[in-house]
Amino acid sequence: MSFLFKRSKKVIYHIDSLNKNMKTAIKTIIDCSMPDIAKGYGMRYAIPKWGEPIFVPYGELDGDFDNTKDAFSRIEEAISESASEALSYFKGWYPDSIFLNHYRVSYYSFTHESYGYVAGIGADPLISHKYFELPSLKDKKVFVASPALSMVTEYPFYDQIYEHKDEIVEAYSWANSEFHSKYDKDNVYDEDIGKHYMSLMFERIRDKNGRNVKNQVESADVLLVPLFTGQNKYGNGSSIKESWMNSDFYKKSMYHEFEALPVIWNTRNAEILVQDNIGKFSQIVLLFDKGVPSIDKCKEDCMSDSLKSLVKVVEDKERYKVIEPLK
Repeated sequence: MSFLFKRSKKVIYHIDSLNKNMKTAIKTIIDCSMPDIAKGYGMRYAIPKWGEPIFVPYGELDGDFDNTKDAFSRIEEAISESASEALSYFKGWYPDSIFLNHYRVSYYSFTHESYGYVAGIGADPLISHKYFELPSLKDKKVFVASPALSMVTEYPFYDQIYEHKDEIVEAYSWANSEFHSKYDKDNVYDEDIGKHYMSLMFERIRDKNGRNVKNQVESADVLLVPLFTGQNKYGNGSSIKESWMNSDFYKKSMYHEFEALPVIWNTRNAEILVQDNIGKFSQIVLLFDKGVPSIDKCKEDCMSDSLKSLVKVVEDKERYKVIEPLK
């Protein structure tokens, strides 16, 4: 249940009883959390240890709204009001994390001992998360090939995700709209609100990590290459949307499996970046979010034969591989 639940003046048991613009705004932003993009920035949405501390009853979202923009503003306001007290629970659960003022919204309900059934929305904050283990880098100048360490280190980094921001937002907007038109009996989704909420996520992240972002890969002693395992999951395509449409997920209408990050940043993309910049570094460290086999056995999660021919392996650990360019 909600820790700090305060009963609304009006009790509303179902989203269908809300103003149509409010209903549309809620259903839209629920589909726009982009957890894969959060992961690409070294973040994730916090998981409550118990209940849903940041909770807004439907009664707090009641009212006449002339458009979805006004309804969305009320949702953000209500979440902020709840978070002003309830966020402390998340900070107690995740004391070492950085918190951003951005939330994954979901339906949530519980039974209250005094008020009975209570329905509304829960909101989980976007927080930093350490996906990778780093080798000793003392006294070395370091550059990071992606933003995956940008919330947990002060190293300069290249942000290929933000470069694709508009394409990512458009791709998810298309996927969400198509899903609702095919499988939602009410066909309720507002593309403008969805694009706005997804764009807000990008801007809030950039406000936090933007001081260290670089427009190109810069020379350093060490290049860190963060890699998420299992990212080579889509077929060929000239765009995110095309890659999705060429996948088995699309053929099976598995829209929930669509992720933009594996299209933008996977082993193939990483290899191209490394090969194009290999002369700028004396060492390259491939980082993995999960343990992988030795470099001779981990196949596509590590590197191809073409890259192996350009480097020698110095250290081969489960969570990272240290390689050096051949001279």
